[in-house]
Amino acid sequence: MDISTILRQATAHHQAGQLGPAQALYRQVLAAVPGQPDALHLLGVLAHQTGHHPEAEAMIRQAIATAPQAAAFQVSLGHVLRAQNRASEAEAAYRVAARAQPNAAENHHNLGMALRDQGRAAEAETAFRQALRLHRDFVAARLDLGNLLLETGRAKESEACLRAALRVAPANPHVMNALGLALVWQGQHQAALSLFDEAVRVAPAYQNAAVNRANCLVSLEQFEDAAAAFDAVLVALPDDVELRVAQARVLLRLDRAADAEAALHEALARAPEHAGALHDLAQACAARDRPDLALDYLQQVCRLTPDNAEAWYEMGLAYRDLGRWPEAVAPHAEAVRLSPDDANIRSCYAYALLAHGDFENGWREFRWRVKKPGNVRLREPEWDGAPTTQTVIIHAEQGVGDTLQFCRFIPQAAALARVVVACPPSLKTLLQGLPNVAEVAVGKPVPAYDLHCPLMSLPAVLGIPRERFAETVPYLRADPGAVVRWRARLAGLPGRRVGVVWAGNPVYPADRKRSVPFEKLAPLLAVPRVSFVSLQMGDAATAGHGHFAFDAAKLIGDYADTAALIEALDLLISVDTSAAHLAGALGRPVWLLNRADTDWRWLLERSDTPWYPTMKIFRQPVPGDWHSVIQQVADACQQESASF
Repeated sequence: MDISTILRQATAHHQAGQLGPAQALYRQVLAAVPGQPDALHLLGVLAHQTGHHPEAEAMIRQAIATAPQAAAFQVSLGHVLRAQNRASEAEAAYRVAARAQPNAAENHHNLGMALRDQGRAAEAETAFRQALRLHRDFVAARLDLGNLLLETGRAKESEACLRAALRVAPANPHVMNALGLALVWQGQHQAALSLFDEAVRVAPAYQNAAVNRANCLVSLEQFEDAAAAFDAVLVALPDDVELRVAQARVLLRLDRAADAEAALHEALARAPEHAGALHDLAQACAARDRPDLALDYLQQVCRLTPDNAEAWYEMGLAYRDLGRWPEAVAPHAEAVRLSPDDANIRSCYAYALLAHGDFENGWREFRWRVKKPGNVRLREPEWDGAPTTQTVIIHAEQGVGDTLQFCRFIPQAAALARVVVACPPSLKTLLQGLPNVAEVAVGKPVPAYDLHCPLMSLPAVLGIPRERFAETVPYLRADPGAVVRWRARLAGLPGRRVGVVWAGNPVYPADRKRSVPFEKLAPLLAVPRVSFVSLQMGDAATAGHGHFAFDAAKLIGDYADTAALIEALDLLISVDTSAAHLAGALGRPVWLLNRADTDWRWLLERSDTPWYPTMKIFRQPVPGDWHSVIQQVADACQQESASF
């Protein structure tokens, strides 16, 4: 056979994907005619296809040496150079091809790709548009132009370009995927999801579209479907660390912290210092009540990414969850330094300072809480505490317990201004007893006012030191007639009458830490010569039915009723919830069952509090240990009851 026949056969094998026979025939040609340019070129193309780029480059350059202006040779050289990340050299080769064949759209498309590789977006766009002027239905050029437009922030133009490509190639999964991304950039996630779905249906092995589909499901908050989508993609891409991290974040959103932790360990096995995976693993551990492990991972994150304000902030939270409040101050302060305008970070720094007893700096930082999303913000100026004849509205914020704790300062404010108090309906009757208050308002519209002040800002606004917190106790009073009625109801109960509240509002984020499972109260309820009265409200009360000498829940309408009942009791034993604050505000004996990580207001390592002189605090020695707390309370209750 002559050389041309052998080359035709070799090319046929090559085009059919039969690379072994094609390679043998190309070499046969070169053995017969050393330096034959077509055989060198095509053997170089074959080497490029099999990943042998240096060998491919050498052979193609030999072919070019015999025919420097051969456009096909220059194009192949450009492809080989691009594969080796040598975009500027590839550009030179493509330019030679474009000069040799200026009307070949493919040459301009190739040049555009080399320019795009170098970040020269405007020049790349010009080259792509030239390719499309020469061949308007050139799908690859239109696809790459669409991608370039999206990369340069022109999502609407990208969409138009890609829709034109889709009209030419309606079943092309790459076009569908790119168009889906253009829609994602415009917030059209549902339409994008339909395109990703179709791309995956047409090309099940097209993992890029599958990944984009999973991410789109996350954006649509379809987390169950997103978790399944990530599972499927990871079967094909088990070593993709970023996918595992994304999967873990979805699992965290589904409250599947254990599964998220497993996924993150898989990611870290492949990339041990992946800061994002370590950060998410810390969050998974925190969600599983393992602040000790969370702290370890956050320390690694802050070592790897020392400018990560969120990680410093969460490190402070981990110290707090471990009950190590003094150590929380430094990481919270670092988070503030890195992100000084983040209201959440500033608020948590305030809590750390306050828990540490630094009220002067703590109150200053504490004022950032009103800037957090969801907090009440009023347009009118905020009162600075100066005497005025104007009307100041003092509005309750956060929980009922906070209102009961801080309303002690309202009479002092009312001595300086005309004060209207805005509060929840359940507190209206009780707060109407505060002296000098012009009006207690609930609901909307509120009465007219000139200035406003968030209730929990009063200590800072009025400049009240910690030593004076308890001066006004008791500052709330129960209705005497209601107290008489409650004493009559409880008159038949023998021994001491002790009220019990074992659970708070379940919507409070830390409620699972502060509330005591009812069965753990058994040692307390077994104390003799005590009649225990349940003040527990809500669903948690069900567990206590039949275990108390008196169940008061159905007779309580609002906090005025609760106040009268507490006045009729000898003692209230309560977790950290509004009932404990109410008893303290009334000046009644109250024992607080406090969790190890403690709320900021109870300070550290003390059994008393500057807020309530009649309160005694029983603290968990370690997180979750209610057994020892309840036993201490039972022993103390028994000692006092013995002499009653």
